[in-house]
Amino acid sequence: MSSSDDVQIKAADGWSIIFYYANVYTPSVRQGPIVVCWYTKASFDSQTGITYYPNGAYVPDFSEGMQLVFLAQTTNTALQHVFGNQDMDDCLPQVDWHYFVQNGIPYPSVDGISGKWLSQVNIYIPTFWDLNGDHICNIGDVVKLGLKWGLTGSHGWIPEDLNSDGVINIGDVVKIGLHWGQTW
Repeated sequence: MSSSDDVQIKAADGWSIIFYYANVYTPSVRQGPIVVCWYTKASFDSQTGITYYPNGAYVPDFSEGMQLVFLAQTTNTALQHVFGNQDMDDCLPQVDWHYFVQNGIPYPSVDGISGKWLSQVNIYIPTFWDLNGDHICNIGDVVKLGLKWGLTGSHGWIPEDLNSDGVINIGDVVKIGLHWGQTW
């Protein structure tokens, strides 16, 4: 990855998440390195009381793998190295937070960003039209452009000057329109 690139991790069931360069190469100690695991040993299922893979196993015998995990370098109040809900809030951009919704109430949940059955890793180079960094060309990009509406400068002076004419105006909106709905 280059410092401006993002990495997308995808799973066979359609789940995916995007991480920014800093999260991958210079993570905070609370987050720790992002790791893809393909081995497990003594995986205890608290619901059934069964210990799976007591002697260890690799994928494909380790049927829950490949799995994305965070190796936190700090400990929680129970002195365990865990990347928890507050860590997600403090370490990841808000666009990447995950919520579990129950009875219409969203609760932060790190479980949603630790995918299983990983099947693909994609590196994305940012596109000029994704002004708000959410990886889709939509109204969010128009809003970001609108905040600079009417400003002038040299050609291509700010990211919102999409057509590089030195003026933030309808010409820049047209550039967004040409890519409307595209994702990366």
